[in-house]
Amino acid sequence: MMDIAAAEEEITRWKSAAEQEAAAGRAVEQEFLAQLSAVKLELEEAKQAMLESEKKLKFKEETAAAAMAARDAAEKSLKLADMRASRLRERVEELTPARRV
Repeated sequence: MMDIAAAEEEITRWKSAAEQEAAAGRAVEQEFLAQLSAVKLELEEAKQAMLESEKKLKFKEETAAAAMAARDAAEKSLKLADMRASRLRERVEELTPARRV
């Protein structure tokens, strides 16, 4: 009879220890899941920040390209205006009688 009682007591101790380990494992799992959730949130925030940075960079590149195109157009316009002014000067000289000294 003693062996059965001792075995039952041993089983109860093992069961209690297993339940405690399972509870500790669940606590560790919950902590891990909480940390994983926090890391996922940080990752999502970093992705959003990166997308915003990419949008800003693209906007700056487009703005720079537009500014360069505007500069090129202004230079062409100035060259055309210079050529026109030069032609008009020549035409005025042709039409103006030469002054005799």
